[in-house]
Amino acid sequence: MKRLYLFLWGICMVCLSAAAQNYMFKCLEVKDGLPNNQINSICKDSRGFLWFGTASGLARYDGYRFRTFCHDDSRTTSIPDNFVENIVEDSEGRLWMRIGETNYTFFDPVAETFENDMRGYMWNIGINGVPQEVMVDKEKTLWFYVPGVGCYRYRAGEKKAEGLLFTTGGLPQGNITGMIDSKEGILLTYSNGRIVCIDSRRMALKWTLTDITEMVGEEYVETFSLFVDRDEDLWIYGAPGLWVYNLKSKEWKKNRSDRISNLSHNMIRSITQDRKGHIWLGKDQEGIDVLDKKTGKITSLISHPDNERGLPHNTIMELYEDAAGIMWVGTYKKGVAYYDESIYKFALSPLGDVNAIEDGRDGTLWLGTNDGGLVHWNPQSGEKNTFLRRGENSLTANVVVSLLKAKDGRLWIGTFWGGLDCYDGHRFVHYRHQPGNPNSLSNNNVWSLAEDEEGNIWIGTLSGGVQRLNPKTGVFTNYNVATCGLISDYIASICMGRNNRLIIGTASSGISILDLNTGRATNYVGTKSGNARFSNQSVNQVYEDSRGLIWIATRDGLNLYDPVNDGLQVISLPQEISGRFISGIVEDKHRNMWVTTADGVVNMVVLQDKRSREYTFHFHVYNDKDGLQGSEFNLRSIERLASGEVVMGGLYGINIFNPDVIKYNRTQPKVIFTDFRLFNEEVEVGREYGGRVVLDKSLNHIGELTLDYRQNVFTVVFASDNYVLPEKTYYIYKLEGFDNDWMTS
Repeated sequence: MKRLYLFLWGICMVCLSAAAQNYMFKCLEVKDGLPNNQINSICKDSRGFLWFGTASGLARYDGYRFRTFCHDDSRTTSIPDNFVENIVEDSEGRLWMRIGETNYTFFDPVAETFENDMRGYMWNIGINGVPQEVMVDKEKTLWFYVPGVGCYRYRAGEKKAEGLLFTTGGLPQGNITGMIDSKEGILLTYSNGRIVCIDSRRMALKWTLTDITEMVGEEYVETFSLFVDRDEDLWIYGAPGLWVYNLKSKEWKKNRSDRISNLSHNMIRSITQDRKGHIWLGKDQEGIDVLDKKTGKITSLISHPDNERGLPHNTIMELYEDAAGIMWVGTYKKGVAYYDESIYKFALSPLGDVNAIEDGRDGTLWLGTNDGGLVHWNPQSGEKNTFLRRGENSLTANVVVSLLKAKDGRLWIGTFWGGLDCYDGHRFVHYRHQPGNPNSLSNNNVWSLAEDEEGNIWIGTLSGGVQRLNPKTGVFTNYNVATCGLISDYIASICMGRNNRLIIGTASSGISILDLNTGRATNYVGTKSGNARFSNQSVNQVYEDSRGLIWIATRDGLNLYDPVNDGLQVISLPQEISGRFISGIVEDKHRNMWVTTADGVVNMVVLQDKRSREYTFHFHVYNDKDGLQGSEFNLRSIERLASGEVVMGGLYGINIFNPDVIKYNRTQPKVIFTDFRLFNEEVEVGREYGGRVVLDKSLNHIGELTLDYRQNVFTVVFASDNYVLPEKTYYIYKLEGFDNDWMTS
């Protein structure tokens, strides 16, 4: 006898908690239109609709709205029972589904009716009985299991089904609980764990596997289910445990470390494989395990009440990946969750109201918050240390507005009303304004920080101008309106520029560029020539990019100044950005710009015409639907890390992402019609309106639609099969003979 190995996930595999943060889900519940939050089955049909079998009816989803089909005693063609599971589509587009506990029906999408006489239908194709299992193979052939009789194969167009019966010895006697197609043949599993393979062309028994039966006992009765992955590994699972058998080598797959013979306590309810080849295992009460078959490691996805983008519930009823690669998760009590890499492009970490961000250069981040002090956070481990105002060796204020990690490793911390702090990893050194002492901080509101090549710390204060601090000597040098001709002493932002210059943005008076060699400032409210002015003189941030261009984020628009040719462009952002308040800006390693605003983020691809030398821009706009926090971002709270990742801070924490790995949905969607209304009344298939049937078939199956001249107020409702971000899908349409131009919605 072959040796049998049982996978016990908690021992065999390594759980990667940090990787779980990459799996962010959107959810659909009763409040969104589902008839019930218990999802038993999921299927995407050939027209592009998603179907959910629930405990209270069948639901069709088009990305925007649900249509529910429930039993109606007054209609003989309504669904016979509201408990729906095991939905599959056949070659004619009909949806077969188990209803109640043992019965089956199918939905005809053309007539929009359900078959209520299943025994009569089966009799007409040569089957005496009602199926308990229905499976559709890769060739769209129907397979039926009829209890006490056997299995049947039925191809569309044939008069009769062909059977492999218990009574003739074609099949071993017993109760079949699962059917699946494979390259090896049609696989059946029995309630005692026996596996049978049928040659689908010859309709003959090919082989039988009894190893599990010998392990659990011949008289054992349980529901076993099957899944075959792309490596031809057969997964057998149910209450007794989980086994894996390779159909090509005819060998049980061994445990990677120990040969485990005892049973797992984690009951598997559903298994599927994603487009990357990872195996998803939906468990009874412990969420989902995502197995990387190449490394043997798994990522455990567990529901947490405080994670609105995580798995909503830990009892998984169904896992289903559609043709577009979206993973749909049916839960027991929290409806449907779905995942795709391109849904949420930005991870959100709820770490407080973040004003300032600095790279720890060791995989960690330093975050200055608006009321929660200084936070040191490790994104990989989730470890967080918070520093608050608690005494002499602590922060001087809990409102941190600027941060700088100096070359020597020390962290400089600018606060609101608390002055400047320096932290070396062990103790805090405080710098505060001392009236009458010129060698002290000029103002206790430290709005911006920078470091020059010599290690001097430059400090932008709110009403005290700019100061240079030599950390070795403790000597301050003041640069303000009186000493060097700054345009204003109210400093909002500073940026160390090329050619030993400091670029200074002020709160209400434009910018100054300080020559560090001469100590003199040149002031700008627009171009030096005076031909153009900034869109606003209230500057939120100044930033010099790798081209030497100066970006000026204001409370009323984004400005780009080229000091080489004294050129100024006031950049018109896309119409999706409703406001002109610019919070911050940073350049990624590909020289593209990322701009935070009051209602989203803009990625600007900067292009330059070789002849005219003028700059043009290609925009990508992101908002909360892409995973950004649902609030405006804080001023200057944006940073590019040494890793290339970009971090953006706002009221609800930080969004962190790598521009190189943002995933986009490249699938070309197709339009599907979802509803037709006359005078705002939904038109039903086969029903008369005004003495005539308007729809003799469903809307997606008719070639043309003819209306009476009095039926002149109508609505056509449509959607697409893009479920990744349907809110960001745009449609172009026109009614010929009525519209002269194409309409956009």
